[in-house]
Amino acid sequence: MKKVLLSITILISMLSATAQTFSGAGMESWRSLSVGFPSTQVTLPDHWFGTDSLIYTVAPFLTIPTSSLTKQMVKSSSAHSGSFAAEVTSKNQGTTLGVIPGILTNARPGIDIAKFDPNNPISSINYVGGTSISSRIGYVSAWLKYAPQGGDKAQIIITAVLAGQGLGGADSIVGSADTIIASQVSAYTKYEVKINYIDPNVVPDKLLVLFLSSTSVTATVPVDGSKLTVDDVEAGIHSSGIHFPLLNNEVVSCYPNPATEVVNINTTINQPLIWELYNMSGQKVKQVNFTKNTTVNVKELPSGMYFYSITSNDGALVYTGKLSVDK
Repeated sequence: MKKVLLSITILISMLSATAQTFSGAGMESWRSLSVGFPSTQVTLPDHWFGTDSLIYTVAPFLTIPTSSLTKQMVKSSSAHSGSFAAEVTSKNQGTTLGVIPGILTNARPGIDIAKFDPNNPISSINYVGGTSISSRIGYVSAWLKYAPQGGDKAQIIITAVLAGQGLGGADSIVGSADTIIASQVSAYTKYEVKINYIDPNVVPDKLLVLFLSSTSVTATVPVDGSKLTVDDVEAGIHSSGIHFPLLNNEVVSCYPNPATEVVNINTTINQPLIWELYNMSGQKVKQVNFTKNTTVNVKELPSGMYFYSITSNDGALVYTGKLSVDK
């Protein structure tokens, strides 16, 4: 049976038109939940779910003994504020499932028995819950730490939808954002991710957000042991865009965007940096070492959307963003 790599869309908790923390965003209160059959107790932060509630639901349908599974979410005392944070870790769950990313979500995963396919069990997963919203949320932010193994990367995915308005009654996507955490983040860093909307006049009625300890878009298999810690999630209308204040008051620019032949990278950070460009499949297509500024030739790249990261030589993430190549 093929190994399964989970790629999951999740639903985020209560939001309003102004900046606010999510219900349970501080990860202070935790609960025990019975999942799967036979019933297994997993521990989760209030208003959130994760990988554990998923794999213990899937396992019986794949005849995987629950005793062979390893829980992937823990209550961490290494918090940004308060006493606790949510820590999710990618784990090798055996030959059938393979390495599964750690996931943080507030949607409860379940199995559609009528559509269950043992060769592709993830296609049978559905989610119960979600939040109705009445305004265009501009950003979602969270305080994160990341300890990757090997060349692994973490990911944040956001999707704004109109529920039931798509083909066949599916949700219609009206806005989205994602960002890759490409290297170790040892100290808590605030990641603020701007949502880009397709139509400036459409207001979504649901917001979906995903935190992954291993990226779902990379061509590389997730690495056992990659650990993502999440605390103090916030959302609101206005956003300053994607930014990472790891180096306070420093500025990074990448232009023109869209680009046709070259990209100019400028920064006020006076130290050696590494600029890496990835396609939407997670494959690295460019890497440049520079200090202060550089110019990168992208003429040979196919038209499309790419994402980039800038890191210091010691692996600290400085900045990340998206780049469009338009020929």
